[in-house]
Amino acid sequence: TEGEPTEGTTGDEEPGGGSTDGSSVTSGPDGAAVTGAGAVPTVAPPAEDADGDGGTSTASPTTPGPGSPPEDPASPTEEPTPPVPVSAEQAVRDGVGELADRLLGLDEEQLWWLPPTDPDLAALLSGAEDDATMRELLGTTPGDPSPTTGSDASDEPGGDGATDMAEGVAELLDRGRTDVAWPLLAGASAGDLERLRSAWPTTGSPLSAVVLPRESVTGSSTAPVSSAVIPLATPSGLDVVATDSRASALFAASAEEEAAHGTGAAVQHLLADTLTAYQQDPDLPRSLVIAPPRGTVITAAVLAELDDGVRDAPWLSPVAAAGSGTGAGAVPPSTLTGAGPDGGQLGEPAAYLDPGVSPLDDAALRSLATLRGHLDGLREVLVGTTAVDSWDRALTQAWSTRWRGEPDAWSESWRPVRAASSQARAALHVNPGTVNFLADQGLMRVTIVNTLPVAVQDVRVRLVSSSSILQIVDQPEPLTIGGDSRATVTFSARAVTRGETTVTAQLTAPNGTSLGDNAPVEVRVQPTGVWIYWVLGGVAGVVLALGLARSLRSTPRAVLAGTHRPGGTTSATSTSTGPA
Repeated sequence: TEGEPTEGTTGDEEPGGGSTDGSSVTSGPDGAAVTGAGAVPTVAPPAEDADGDGGTSTASPTTPGPGSPPEDPASPTEEPTPPVPVSAEQAVRDGVGELADRLLGLDEEQLWWLPPTDPDLAALLSGAEDDATMRELLGTTPGDPSPTTGSDASDEPGGDGATDMAEGVAELLDRGRTDVAWPLLAGASAGDLERLRSAWPTTGSPLSAVVLPRESVTGSSTAPVSSAVIPLATPSGLDVVATDSRASALFAASAEEEAAHGTGAAVQHLLADTLTAYQQDPDLPRSLVIAPPRGTVITAAVLAELDDGVRDAPWLSPVAAAGSGTGAGAVPPSTLTGAGPDGGQLGEPAAYLDPGVSPLDDAALRSLATLRGHLDGLREVLVGTTAVDSWDRALTQAWSTRWRGEPDAWSESWRPVRAASSQARAALHVNPGTVNFLADQGLMRVTIVNTLPVAVQDVRVRLVSSSSILQIVDQPEPLTIGGDSRATVTFSARAVTRGETTVTAQLTAPNGTSLGDNAPVEVRVQPTGVWIYWVLGGVAGVVLALGLARSLRSTPRAVLAGTHRPGGTTSATSTSTGPA
């Protein structure tokens, strides 16, 4: 339908990949805007004449001249050179390079980038968790693809093709719009959009528009087509890019309709729907956006014929994706109705609008958030490894919209990350054992073992007694252990009474992530108390008495020879052994 330029409306694309001002842009599931109905097959130019005069010549079958000998069909022919096998990684990098080259040729306003991994914003908004996870996902930056080959890659050793490719991808990601959100909200509320707008600045851009079904502002799937861009009264400052549900459903169903009735029937069905919208009010400029669900497969034949049909239809006028549509400044603000596409009004095509059930329910969101916390803790303690970063990038994919309708594949996508995290955390553990504590207060030692090949640092150790017969006086300092080694921590404890208890050493990362298995250490507590002094005193007394007795028995007897009396007299006693 005629109107001012509107983002996302159908349009044209020049053969050979160059885009005109009338190209359509639809954001794809991986964050890259992709051309819509304007894509046409590339036609190779005819080969130049051999004379080099700039003319062209057409190839025709050659026949032997009158004097030419007939060809011998049995004569040996040269076998074709077998193609060089290309690895899957090479093929992916080549494809990335070709796509980057094509997108770099588009106008900057024709590229709409979704956040990396295309997180399922609708599931995150409906979950019971807070918006911290959504903010973190929106703030994720694309990883460096580090391609080594591509359309510009050099085959020469030491060539700079890889550098050129990396620079080209970085340049591409810096272009285009990042202020448009496309959540799968069938019945969006003002609160949902306010939360989304509050979290969106982590992407690096403020949120200015949200792609929603037009029922969100019209309340009905049969409402007349008006503007494709509608400002909102609440929350103010946001525009709704209203997608036409019927046209989008017909476009999504075109592949099946083409298989059943042919390409022309599929395209004519969609063009007839736009004609019906035009005839509702031929004099009123209007616009519509066709946005099939993520993952929709559209054949090249349908795209090519639809492109021709849009350009040739007198009631349609392709507009540039860079345009703001007839809604900006010309349509009064609207309020959200909370309605979504009505299957009863749309009929059978409504099934093609179903994005599938998201596996991200409340339990799944909690599990993923817990696992991401574990990875954050491992990143804090592991030294000299980037393994956690690769696990985190893989885990980030689990929040993607692409898993809708694929619960089994979703579960398989992040289980390896959970297994790797569990193994890494279990590699740090306490060496179990038994300790005899024979004091009122003293020092105890516990051995921590690190079986990882890399060192760990800033590991927090907290000792907890299972009963009150033993009190932990102070906790050890944060610990650093080398790879494949162990360390001993010392702590002070106080005995309260006699008995047996268990001391558990809880190992955690600075963010509280649990490490190891909290192996128990059995402690036999025997405090000394007052009786020990009586025992020691008694033992000392016995030792003293025994020493005195022994010294008395070993002294020789003295013979008394005389006694000095007072007054100066002296008495003497003699002993005779012979006869008198």
